[in-house]
Amino acid sequence: MLSTSSTALTLGQSRPIKQGWILKKAGSGVFAQYKLKYLVLATSPSSSCLLVFEQCDQSRPAKYTIDLSEADVEVPVPAKRNGNGPVAAGAAGFGKKGFGPFILYARQRKFHFAAQTKTDSDDWFAVLAPYMKSANAANTLTRQRVSVQTPAYESGLSRSKSRTHIADEVSRPYVRDEDAISVVSSVGSLNIEYGEDGRSLASSSFETLSFCSEPVLTPQELMHIGCNMVPSVSRDDFNRRRKAPMHIQLERTTSFQVPQPVEKWNDRYQKILSIKPPNPDAALQKDIQLLEVIGAFEEAAVLHAMRMVDEHHLQGPNSQQEGQTHTKDPSGDCHAAPGAMFVDGMILHFACDYDVATPDEVDAATSRTSSELRSIDVFNRAAYDAAVDVNTALMVLIDYKGFRVVAYADMGIDERTIPLYDLRSTPLKCVEPATTNLGLIAKELNLKTHGVQIGEDRRVNVHLSASVQVYNEPDLNRSYAVNLFEIMPMDFHPPVSSAASSPSRSPTKLNPSNMVATPFAAAASLAAPSSANPQQQRPVKSRRLRPEFVKIYSGLISSDAFTSSSGCGRKERELNDTEASRASRYLRESWIPQVVKYLDDLEVRPLHSCMISADMHRFGVNVRYLGLIAQLSHIPYIRDMACIEMAARAFKSIFQTRVRQLMIHFKSVGATQIDEETKKWAANMFCTMLGTGDSAVKFFEEKLKPEIYYKYDYDLDEKLFAHLHKPSLFTAMQFHCGVQFEESMEYTFSSPNPLPRTRLLGFIPRKKHPTGLSHLLNPQHNPDPLCATIAFMTTSKTAPPQASDDERLAYSLTRHFRSLGPKSKLQRNDLSAQALTAVAAHYNATGRHEDAKRYAIAALSASTSKTTGAVAVLARAQLLEAMGNGLNASPSDADFAPLMQVYRLGVAGVKWNWGLQHPMGMALHDRLSAAYLRVGRYTEALEFHKISLEIALTEFGKSHMVTAGYLTKAGILRLHLSQTDAAIKSLTEALQIYKTHSSPVTYIAQVHSHLADALDARGDSDAAIANAQKARKLWEKARGQMDPRSVASNMQTATLLLKPYAEYKGVLTPAIKGAYREAITCYEKVFRYLKNTSSPVRGSGASIISSRSSTVSSMESFSTRHTTSAVTESSASSSGSVAIATPIVGPAVVPPFAPLPVLPKSILHKLTKKIVTLKLALVESPRHKEVVRTLRQGNATANPDDGNEEDAYIPLKFKGSEFVVAKAFDPVMAREVVIKMAAVSPSIYLDGVLARIDDEDVSAIDELAIAIQLAESETVGLAA
Repeated sequence: MLSTSSTALTLGQSRPIKQGWILKKAGSGVFAQYKLKYLVLATSPSSSCLLVFEQCDQSRPAKYTIDLSEADVEVPVPAKRNGNGPVAAGAAGFGKKGFGPFILYARQRKFHFAAQTKTDSDDWFAVLAPYMKSANAANTLTRQRVSVQTPAYESGLSRSKSRTHIADEVSRPYVRDEDAISVVSSVGSLNIEYGEDGRSLASSSFETLSFCSEPVLTPQELMHIGCNMVPSVSRDDFNRRRKAPMHIQLERTTSFQVPQPVEKWNDRYQKILSIKPPNPDAALQKDIQLLEVIGAFEEAAVLHAMRMVDEHHLQGPNSQQEGQTHTKDPSGDCHAAPGAMFVDGMILHFACDYDVATPDEVDAATSRTSSELRSIDVFNRAAYDAAVDVNTALMVLIDYKGFRVVAYADMGIDERTIPLYDLRSTPLKCVEPATTNLGLIAKELNLKTHGVQIGEDRRVNVHLSASVQVYNEPDLNRSYAVNLFEIMPMDFHPPVSSAASSPSRSPTKLNPSNMVATPFAAAASLAAPSSANPQQQRPVKSRRLRPEFVKIYSGLISSDAFTSSSGCGRKERELNDTEASRASRYLRESWIPQVVKYLDDLEVRPLHSCMISADMHRFGVNVRYLGLIAQLSHIPYIRDMACIEMAARAFKSIFQTRVRQLMIHFKSVGATQIDEETKKWAANMFCTMLGTGDSAVKFFEEKLKPEIYYKYDYDLDEKLFAHLHKPSLFTAMQFHCGVQFEESMEYTFSSPNPLPRTRLLGFIPRKKHPTGLSHLLNPQHNPDPLCATIAFMTTSKTAPPQASDDERLAYSLTRHFRSLGPKSKLQRNDLSAQALTAVAAHYNATGRHEDAKRYAIAALSASTSKTTGAVAVLARAQLLEAMGNGLNASPSDADFAPLMQVYRLGVAGVKWNWGLQHPMGMALHDRLSAAYLRVGRYTEALEFHKISLEIALTEFGKSHMVTAGYLTKAGILRLHLSQTDAAIKSLTEALQIYKTHSSPVTYIAQVHSHLADALDARGDSDAAIANAQKARKLWEKARGQMDPRSVASNMQTATLLLKPYAEYKGVLTPAIKGAYREAITCYEKVFRYLKNTSSPVRGSGASIISSRSSTVSSMESFSTRHTTSAVTESSASSSGSVAIATPIVGPAVVPPFAPLPVLPKSILHKLTKKIVTLKLALVESPRHKEVVRTLRQGNATANPDDGNEEDAYIPLKFKGSEFVVAKAFDPVMAREVVIKMAAVSPSIYLDGVLARIDDEDVSAIDELAIAIQLAESETVGLAA
């Protein structure tokens, strides 16, 4: 028996056996949700049942009642794959500690439950088994109870002492299960203390975002994140055994033997990459699994790379040793690969031979490896979209102490492997299936097919670059594409005229013998990127267009443009070169100025200089155009941010060159203890860059300035450099150089030695890795045309349609934490803090402020710099908003004390990172102002808002649209404080700015509406009415008559129209009649809206301040909605990590600037009375006036209690006839009148009644009498 309305077995008649919180699945598909319910197992002598309650309160009827005598249970068991053990069971709810699902069947209903812990799961299985109808079900429960206590198999992973876990392998079957995946699950408990940021917070349960039925972060992990502890993981730690390489013999400096016979890196990765998901849900799982392997591979590779670099000086002078082997690239050229390492199925080597390479050769090698990784990323996404079976290498890059280490999984390719596609081999290899697949991928990348002349008489159509090669692995029949770094067209960028004279950057011809050939770099591709002759107008090989730009460009571009492979004949080459040159010109002359405009309009808001490159990459702009952005931008802090990024990157080049030279010197002299000397030298370099004195000036003039000009074509003078905020530059330098100093606000950059050696903690590696299928859930339906174009062109065709903000956030958060590696998940990481802050922003935007607090506090714990970090400031802004929304209606100063503490810490961080005049501080001032505004403390709200307004005026100027927004809010606050003239001044200035910029009509409409209120308060009725009428027309034009804002504007207009005549009793002039008619029209629109809508217009305090969020590189325009969600997905960041959502940076005030007035359905009665009264006042016909006058007099003399029948009727003469109208009406008739009014509208109904009276319809007179009583009496007289 199943009931949803009543409980068949009440707890008073039964004995509870077990009860507790449990998760119940709601919805289906990839983004189903598990919600917390209270489950009670109760028995009686006659029956047993499960009672499902919404809350712990059992006095209310149960939501569901399940009779166990008619129920069966099913426990999902991990499936087997080819007899090799259980697959990853996350799709069935397994694999995560503390999650045990089971399914209950009852009368054709299926209930999906999940216990929060394995212990709880075992207990439920034990108590349910005796009550099941089917003996098989009970046996299943018993078997499951045993199986969950026994591990499926053991691995080298360190397990939790309390319980082992079912291993979660990366190879999963992609069979669609509607109950496979949940986004939000309410699990566990959490106790977090604010510490220095405020009060302690405790909660029994809260929502955690989940994916594949597994919480992304459990409550315990959320509490301990940032403690640098290694988390307990439910999957194996990907330990690997060593296996000899097949395709390349590298000089082995180090190797490790791991005895566990686990799957090789390449096999794990390629199995997932080869999967063809049958549906969008499976595609999302594939993406997550790819990131799991990538994260674990990167985690292992970083340790080996750091050891390679740290021990580089111990290898002795670079010389040919007896028996030393050489690497051989597929083209047949041999090059030394010193310092290479083979370990655990991965190959690691330096990007080039740093001992002999020149700075230009190092730059070329760095650019080549970065381009290869970027090309692998876009190739994988294009192959997925085109459903092509061509795989790529698992590759990561590690930059450490000035060296770049390339790590990739062994694919089994060597000189004996016969290629399927290789235009440079002899004989030519061009197998048709491989050519077709490359053509499909080129189509996805928007690349042009071009001809290549092979020999004297053969033409081959090439879809990508002519250097691309495709190999086949015969054992598994798997194809690999290599040498992808040239698939993006070159960007025609003439050499800088003064580059040759640069003292630090004199171009030299590259020596290919110093460059290491890998399976990804053919020797023929190692040509010099530029000539020493600055007059040679040829593009630089290392400068290529971004794939994001190529994807959205209107024309097709050839990969081999500006090379000899650009076409078979002269005309074809010239055509392809011209098309590529036109694309480059469009990038510089049209696209970049448009991106700069978005930056200046604050529709793109990078948090700090390191993020501006991620913004540029998302929109297809190379970092080398930072100088052009600095030239075009009109916003001071945008220019400063670009200059800081250029200076930090230029310093990185100088720093890395010198630290490599230092390491090579140590190697040449046989030094063994170099750590202290290296740190001392690094600290001195930073002091030279950031300190004062002659040495700092000399370094800038002779080294830094020429380097910036060479790289970015930007002339940074000394005055501008001195003006840059040094702490912000210091942070950017640490990020790019991989150097970490102590967190402190006590550094004095006005001294020659601001950074003593004792403050230097050490070197940290910077990593880049593929980003998987990051395009699956790119933002869609963006109102901005540029963003909409990019989203449309870069989003996968198989992406799940109409994913909600919660779903995108869950997916984005899962991608980030799965890409970190199992041992790095809970370590301090600014990207993790950024992701958690995005969750907090989303919860603030959706009104879940308690959850927002928890995630904001977790973000602070995860930040690498809790006091001075930029992400920590952002987290405090979200924490401040959440705490402000949790205040009671009448808070005291003591209630505001925790908010003020968080605010002061945030302001201190802003002051250190950027200075008090930076727009980032506005995020704090605005949220504290909003907190005061919500409780009606307008003086304090205006005080903090003025701080933001001053920043807006200083940083953005008096004519910026953001400034207009702050002027508008200032006007609203001043109006609350009865500062009418100041309010009118602010609103008028804002209106002028919006009109000047041709802003959206909704912005202008709002200002007109607020200006109408201000003018009315001053007593200028005509001007107030004029502004209200303009606002109403603009709202209706932009949103339609049935939009809540249009309805509110109609209400405001009608009120202002009637206000001057509220006490008027004289003759109606034409002006008064016109006001009445317009008021009736406005009231009728409000009447129709309230009558037809299911939810009334409600006020919203959240609209005062936007909780809107953007990604690292969001270009959302200022939304006219109340809030916008916190979730978007962008492409890879500049560090190669998975891009994650970032909350709004800087100004938080966006339209709408004030909440909507409350318009409940209960005002329909008042609206009806007003409309009827106004309509009767406008009656023109003398006869109609006489009827109305007579009925009013009769109503005035009515006395139903005197018992006189003559007084019960009203005599009426009309058109020579006599009528009598009852003073007391039949209830049915009165109800019919009300229904008729509601069916059309009071005004239209009265027009019909008056027309019927002209036709001598007696019932019309009765209906008019009832309408008059409705308008002029509190009640309608009804007959007994």
